[in-house]
Amino acid sequence: MALNTSMNDTTHEIPSVSETARLFDAMAGTYDKITDLWYSHLFATIEKILVSHLTSTSRVTGRRALDVGCGTGIQTQILERIGYETCSIDISSGLLNVTRRKIPSAHLFFGDAQALPFVSNSFDVINCCGSTLSFVPDYAHALSEMVRVVRRKGKLFLEVEQKWNLDLFWCFLNAISFNVFGYDQSLSTWWRHVNRPLATGFRTEYPFPMPDGSTEYMKIRLFTLSELHEMLKELGVKIEKVWGIHIVTNTLPSTLLHQPNPNNLLKATFHLLERADNAVRHLRPFRSLGCSIVVLGTKVR
Repeated sequence: MALNTSMNDTTHEIPSVSETARLFDAMAGTYDKITDLWYSHLFATIEKILVSHLTSTSRVTGRRALDVGCGTGIQTQILERIGYETCSIDISSGLLNVTRRKIPSAHLFFGDAQALPFVSNSFDVINCCGSTLSFVPDYAHALSEMVRVVRRKGKLFLEVEQKWNLDLFWCFLNAISFNVFGYDQSLSTWWRHVNRPLATGFRTEYPFPMPDGSTEYMKIRLFTLSELHEMLKELGVKIEKVWGIHIVTNTLPSTLLHQPNPNNLLKATFHLLERADNAVRHLRPFRSLGCSIVVLGTKVR
């Protein structure tokens, strides 16, 4: 099924598959060593959600899961630990090599989320977390591919970068204060992002510090919950649950939380905010205001 992929994205903002692969290949050697406050909280929260909502299902033995954009196998390990027979796919050969060393028994595939090499209706669970969909050029087609390969009544866990978060405020403040927070975004770019329909997301370039001290500008798609709901509904998937991540913690700029060696005061402040974040992540309206949103959907047709 073809979906409308325009969403006001412009061609120069859309990453290529090779560009995305190059970026993550460059991070392969240190990906598992990322200990910044931002990603530590993100991956820990995703793990809690997966464990809580997959171990409560009736029979796991013999059931199959697909980890799309598996990276270094962080969620592959969780799915296997729960009891799923898991296949994992990623566009980065470097990340897959790390996964192969960590999980010798893993069923790994080098490939593109936009063209999954699996027959239709072959998995009970699809996991696509770690903001994978936000990096995919044709995210709508990738989503339709995931729905194609999951069985009817199967589950889809999806985590994406989200538009309506406090980084919009921090980016504005940054733009009028000589880039004090390091977002490297002009006021005109900020205005272009916000001056569009409320329910429509956008692509942006986010500055990310690399292990060698350089900065890479990640081209990512920020979605709204309304967009996800409409895309999934058209594909025959009903959203069952929604969680937000980095809601309260984003009262601190995300660029600050990506620091590789945060000081004690920052860590103490973050951990207080983290408790509040965990308390409200499933509640309206907070859940749709996180920097990331996680949805659990069921394929109903």
